[in-house]
Amino acid sequence: MKKVLIVSYDYYPLAHAASYMVQSRGAHLAACGWEPVVLTRHWDADSTDVFAETDQPLKKDHDPVVECTVYRTAYKQSFKSLLKARARFSSNSIRFKLLNFFLRTFCLHPCEHRGWHPYAVEAGLKIVKEENISAILSVGSPWSCHWISADISQKSKIPWVASYMDPWNQSPSKKYWYRPFSWKWCLSKLISICVENNTAGKANCAAHNSTPWAQELQHLIGVKTHSITHGVDADDLKDVYHFQPDSKCLTLSYIGSLHFTQKTDVFFQGLSQFFEENQIDRDKFQVQFIGCPAAKSRYQQYANVKGYVREIAYLPREQAQEYMMQSHILLLFLINDDGWYPMKVFEYLSTNAQILATPRDHGVIDKILTDSGKGITLDTPSETAGWLKEKWKEFLENGKLTAHINKTALDAMDRRKNVQMLAQILDDISRVKQ
Repeated sequence: MKKVLIVSYDYYPLAHAASYMVQSRGAHLAACGWEPVVLTRHWDADSTDVFAETDQPLKKDHDPVVECTVYRTAYKQSFKSLLKARARFSSNSIRFKLLNFFLRTFCLHPCEHRGWHPYAVEAGLKIVKEENISAILSVGSPWSCHWISADISQKSKIPWVASYMDPWNQSPSKKYWYRPFSWKWCLSKLISICVENNTAGKANCAAHNSTPWAQELQHLIGVKTHSITHGVDADDLKDVYHFQPDSKCLTLSYIGSLHFTQKTDVFFQGLSQFFEENQIDRDKFQVQFIGCPAAKSRYQQYANVKGYVREIAYLPREQAQEYMMQSHILLLFLINDDGWYPMKVFEYLSTNAQILATPRDHGVIDKILTDSGKGITLDTPSETAGWLKEKWKEFLENGKLTAHINKTALDAMDRRKNVQMLAQILDDISRVKQ
């Protein structure tokens, strides 16, 4: 098989969602005739600090899940002195504010994880020769992966695909085009866009996680950009399928971290209204937040909600999936971007639970839930309270919730099909000499 070098900062044993995404894509690429070779940094098995430094030399490892080679490089936090300087310059004086802004704008690019760049480039140039690599696939964020891949590709003449899971400098879709147009924001954004164009803009092509974002990225960096989502894979939950929801307690769950841009007011206001209008026993209704310490600050202002909320500390992925499978309703909190695809939505789609997303994005999540029949997006607290009332009534009558699933729509989102598209892109660029 031809070999593809996958450059990813996140990889096992670091148990991040991105680690699983890279591993899953690697497995499916192997089934499409592309043997993955992963380039990442050293990770300790119990690592929780993504900035943990290590000076271990390049190590050749093996991933038994994908049956592929994994190379691990050293990592030094080259920004440590700058970050400490910024902390010292956190005074309210104008002089310190300007100095802090200068450091952030001109020195912290392309991202705070750039400390593995020199080690990864050196290792990558060695790997492409020894492994006879035919193409490179970088996974961002963090954006240092694109910077590393750009240098390896330029020096080795190996073609390269820049894969995006998040936006770097894109505006959050046409519907939400506004931004604070202060001179500081404009200058920072201008510098960052130049950095992106000087890295990802050198790729043979790019891939993005949603169609709106792919279109915007192509316009931004001038490189052909394909839309390839993470996709649905039933194997994601194959080890936890035997877990079932409790027929005596309606359970709503949110899994994972909560970013400050995600909006929760519509849900919590709707939930509060639902409790005001209905007498609900606390042992028959619960809302779970798994691995989400930021949740407490969002719901504690709603007095009648607090007693129904259960917080569960961060758990390994498989244990979190157990809670997912035992839920009747899975929650999504959206942002002001109709192109945003949170990775967890694809795992949600593999469960038997219904999905409640708020507020309505009028975009990709709205379409995916409507087409698949797996859930709904709601825009107001009143709509949310009314929907919860319907589900509560159904649960009392049947001890479960049912959904009318459109299997054809779910099959169209199959991860294997998406990776086949990626494999075809790799086939195409590997035929083109740089």
